[in-house]
Amino acid sequence: MTLLSVPGTYNVRAIGDIGSPWLLRAATLDAITEAGASVLARLKVALVLDLRDGGERGEVQHPIPVRHLPIFEAADAPPHVQPLTGTLEEIYETLIYTRAVQLTRAVAVIADATGPVLVHCAAGKDRTGLVVALTLLAAGADPDDVIADYALSTTEVRLFRRELADAALRELPLTEEEYEAALSLHLDSPADALRHVLAVLARFGGVQAYLVRAGLTVDQFHALRDRFAACLGPQPT
Repeated sequence: MTLLSVPGTYNVRAIGDIGSPWLLRAATLDAITEAGASVLARLKVALVLDLRDGGERGEVQHPIPVRHLPIFEAADAPPHVQPLTGTLEEIYETLIYTRAVQLTRAVAVIADATGPVLVHCAAGKDRTGLVVALTLLAAGADPDDVIADYALSTTEVRLFRRELADAALRELPLTEEEYEAALSLHLDSPADALRHVLAVLARFGGVQAYLVRAGLTVDQFHALRDRFAACLGPQPT
């Protein structure tokens, strides 16, 4: 996973060869600049997968084809999106149980793509974090590496969204303790939250069983594994 600077967005990482990654993740592209779009063009991004619902989206600011695939609609959003409080473990577990079809469809889009895919939501940490984690695990990535990638979002999201989250939460009748917990919920990506996801997936028999149950095909699994293996390059025998 390589951190990238893309003008007009943040929390951008590439998976695979930096000259030609097979998968990228980012925060919203609604404010991406021409320079930022040029970076994505140089990386040969073939498809943008937007996980937000219609009410969250702004006007597309780049020429790359976009696939809209909401993980949830605003009316069905987890508590922290509305925004209230809770824990990431609770929210992620709810999404794993109630949004299996949507999460799996997102993984399938990545598997079926003919070139590099950039996945994003609003901050690129929760919905994007789950979809990218499921994709990487299905592709055969080391779980520790997947967790490490997920946890990298905290620094970038705190840098770019602290002021926005603070303004929203200060409008709510929260105690200081509740405010700090809610702020962390909005901004942080603790490794333990994704470890909890792995424990939940184990109840289904693991990520492969979870995704197969929700519709991912054998061919799509092979496509993910082939692309991930290709991005690693030749392995010693």
